[in-house]
Amino acid sequence: MTDKIENREIVVPSRLFPFHAKADAQQYQYRNFQLINVHQKITDAQRQLCIDMWTEEGLAMSESELAERSKQVCYLFMDTKTGKLAGVNTLYRMFMPYLQSHWLANRSFIRPQFRTSRLAVIGVGITIYYSLLHLSHDSDTRGLVSIQENTGLQRPGIRSLYAKGGFRYSHNIHSNEVLLLPFDEVQLVSSNA
Repeated sequence: MTDKIENREIVVPSRLFPFHAKADAQQYQYRNFQLINVHQKITDAQRQLCIDMWTEEGLAMSESELAERSKQVCYLFMDTKTGKLAGVNTLYRMFMPYLQSHWLANRSFIRPQFRTSRLAVIGVGITIYYSLLHLSHDSDTRGLVSIQENTGLQRPGIRSLYAKGGFRYSHNIHSNEVLLLPFDEVQLVSSNA
């Protein structure tokens, strides 16, 4: 899959990137899910939807943590059949002391009843796509980082999936694997090629 951006093309693995146009990074339909970009433009009503979802699903966070995380939401995953929020991806800037640089940290949460779909894969893929289109120009941000806090995400099949998306293993923080997608390692080619 290739997408022209400011006289450049981003070449990315097509399995994780079924997107065909720049507009797909703003809103994308996958089966009965609408993936809606709300990065740095999330409304109070949308933030409350996220807080309600996390609370209903029993995530152990304080009110201030819930409020802060809701501001970090990059994509809402809406189930168009029920109108229910199926999950979210968050994106926030963090300093990685081990690497002595800033990265965009990506987290996902999907309600258990929606985890059997390929929604998580599409969600990570669209967040990567959006970041490459709109955030990779920030010279102070090295790329995307995914800290695998859930041990279920440290299985070989999941590692392989992240690797196909461009992530590579870097190190562990405690028992959590740290996966990196450095922006400068993404294949960029001239639009004249």
